[in-house]
Amino acid sequence: MSGTFGLGSGVGLVGSYVETFDEAPLPVEIASNAYHRLLTLVASLDLEGDASRRLADINRVAVCELWQ
Repeated sequence: MSGTFGLGSGVGLVGSYVETFDEAPLPVEIASNAYHRLLTLVASLDLEGDASRRLADINRVAVCELWQ
């Protein structure tokens, strides 16, 4: 098994956001929705799960685009 985690790789949590909103103000509605998606994502993580579950969680976080 391997993880795909990459926060600054052009996809996922940060990369696609930077490409879309580079130097532009973030609309309040998008910020609010992203915040609620982040809370839901964090709540879904299984911190006591086995290695396979933790890896699945990491991969899910890696490909998540909170702002969409």
